[in-house]
Amino acid sequence: MVAGGTSLSVCLIVRDEEEMLGDCLASVADLADQLVVVDTGSNDRTIEIARECGAEVHHFELCDDFSAARNASITHATGDWILWLDADERLEVDSIPELKRCLRRERRPVIYRVRIRNVKADGKSTSLSDAHRLFTRHPGIRFDGIIHEQISPSAHQVGAEERGSQIFLYHLGYGLEGAAAAAKQARNRTLLEKRVQEHPDDAYAHYTLAHNYREAKELEAAIDHYRKALNLGQFAAPMKASLHNALADVLLDLGQEQEAQDLIEWSLGRFPRQIAAYYLLFRLAEKQTDLTAASAALQAMQQQLPDISRHGSDLSTDVTVDSEIIAKTLDQLAVRRFNDSLEKADYVQALEIAEPYATDPWRERQALVCIKLGRFEEAIDRYHSLLQTHPGNENLIKRIAALYAKLGRREEAVKLLAAIQS
Repeated sequence: MVAGGTSLSVCLIVRDEEEMLGDCLASVADLADQLVVVDTGSNDRTIEIARECGAEVHHFELCDDFSAARNASITHATGDWILWLDADERLEVDSIPELKRCLRRERRPVIYRVRIRNVKADGKSTSLSDAHRLFTRHPGIRFDGIIHEQISPSAHQVGAEERGSQIFLYHLGYGLEGAAAAAKQARNRTLLEKRVQEHPDDAYAHYTLAHNYREAKELEAAIDHYRKALNLGQFAAPMKASLHNALADVLLDLGQEQEAQDLIEWSLGRFPRQIAAYYLLFRLAEKQTDLTAASAALQAMQQQLPDISRHGSDLSTDVTVDSEIIAKTLDQLAVRRFNDSLEKADYVQALEIAEPYATDPWRERQALVCIKLGRFEEAIDRYHSLLQTHPGNENLIKRIAALYAKLGRREEAVKLLAAIQS
């Protein structure tokens, strides 16, 4: 039982999760008063591992309705609060104090949005999303949807208060590849299409089906369902901005740049604290060969990333990009912009592009541009800076000596050259 006298039940549905389950349960073991694992037909050591971790195990025959299985799991919960997880998720250690803070007594039903870092197939980059994972146990709060199940519709019906949080889960499931990924995608497609057929006015059903088509590179079908979700007008602003970004991403793939730009600008205009729309601006600028705009978009991502990595985005779903990748891409863009300026003989612009960079190759570029501009003293300073990290480099010494001679400082030039000869 956590501080404040409240108790927590952690509920999972699982099947053949022997590789993932142990770490998941370990991440919440010190917080949970009850671990509920509902098995839907495992043939490996999943049940044994669950019991070894102190979980109570129940059974449910899966019936192509994930909400039914989730609802079976929470019927066994006895805690004041319920946190629901998947086996491929872990509660981040830094989130434990925040979770404890949320677990207090409430006069009315409450649901919390939890942040999720979704690890992509490369094992390094992630996307961000949020979901209602933590809620007060209440007979009227139940899961809805045969797949991508949610508690928010029922929670809103019973007047639950919705709150944000800085609780983070680490999700490994999007890292599937090959046959496993294809099987999961095909299974989800069947269920999502069924959901849309049965509930054609459900914007979230169209949204998730569109994602599935997008993953399969069926872009026209993805656009069709994104538009249907948008036209139904059921999403709150953060989710609507995520929908705008998703639709813009597919439109960019199909070369429909103007509509994509309008959607991106709508998203950024309402939620500037995000990564996804800036990344889309970068994609758009690249397609239009606008290297300056591409750099500006990357710089905006770079500025936003530290805060978003710590505290999450203002969107319902967002992306993160490794800071090293951003820095490397900015450097590559700077080289392209620099060379483009040289080709246009715009040496002032070339120097402005080069100025922020302090690496040796960039110092050398800066010196060469200073010579083009006739700013010989500045070129000498930059070559001397290089010489400090490459003492005795004959090429650098000869360049400095040549510049001294050009400025009439022959004695200094001779002295430098003499040092080489000695």
